Amino acid sequence: MLGKNKNYGKVSGIYQQLANNYRSRNQFDAASHFFIGDMETKRKALLNGDAANRLRSINYSFFKYLSLYGQSAVLPLFVWTPVFIIVFTLLRSIFGICSIHPDLGCNFESKLIDSIAALLQSPRSSPNNDFDIIERITSLPLIGLGLRNALKTIFGVFG
Repeated sequence: MLGKNKNYGKVSGIYQQLANNYRSRNQFDAASHFFIGDMETKRKALLNGDAANRLRSINYSFFKYLSLYGQSAVLPLFVWTPVFIIVFTLLRSIFGICSIHPDLGCNFESKLIDSIAALLQSPRSSPNNDFDIIERITSLPLIGLGLRNALKTIFGVFG
């Protein structure tokens, strides 16, 4: 992976060594910065490689923008969760999906509440509403990643 340009491998090794040294001294915040540097080095090495490696770099880019390589609780919880809610609310509006009976008032606010409820794993619909099931399944990794990163930041758990 890092073979095309030997400098990427050396830089990555230095970042890993620094991150391990700081972790061994329980300085997790500093170790986090070096871990991010290591991941960035790997991503850039893949980007400068052949076509197969450039495709593999997409995973690193996705992981970077989703949660800063697992080091940020803010991105999944306070950036991507609201985006997720807005997108699913708009999809509910476009396709006319409402979790309650339309006679009870199925406006944009009601669809927003439906989306938030499904994200929090307590939908207001019957169990056979496929859209709520899809929304609940896709929200689990997002919430899990955010909570994992928050616990990691606050308590230093999960290595």
